[in-house]
Amino acid sequence: DPDKDFIREKLSPADSGAAMKDGKLDAFFWSGAVPTSSIVDLATTPGFKIKFVPISGEIADKIIQKYPAVFHKTKIPKGSYPGLEEDVDTIAITAVIAVMDKFPADRLYEIIKAIFDHKDELAAAWKKAVYLTPEKAYVQAGEEARKYLHPGAERFFKEAGVIKG
Repeated sequence: DPDKDFIREKLSPADSGAAMKDGKLDAFFWSGAVPTSSIVDLATTPGFKIKFVPISGEIADKIIQKYPAVFHKTKIPKGSYPGLEEDVDTIAITAVIAVMDKFPADRLYEIIKAIFDHKDELAAAWKKAVYLTPEKAYVQAGEEARKYLHPGAERFFKEAGVIKG
């Protein structure tokens, strides 16, 4: 029983890594950019071996079903961390731009267009941005989120050829 068998702590990735090194924490869950510096630090600590636990199959499906506009399946690619020799199935949080329904459509269109027009610059700060495409962004937003697509986003995805018609 997760409510009785575990003690949950809300720690930052850095504090989680430090607590693991000190033997005060057995595991932690983190959703963020790969690689995450605290995990790299753990993986490179002499005498300290970490293991990545996959989130896949029925467990991943249940989480995605419960939060369809939030999570999607992905992999942590091998080599992302020292000692990671195989891809690891996991789930990730879908990044979204949330705006009020009255937010100007032209302004949102320009924001989304700027993200894709300047993804190489974005990749300088976030490596995974090189994989960002309008198609992936639209699909990974999930069916539930697409029901509420803002007119500015809809215009962008139509012009990008992702939404037909």
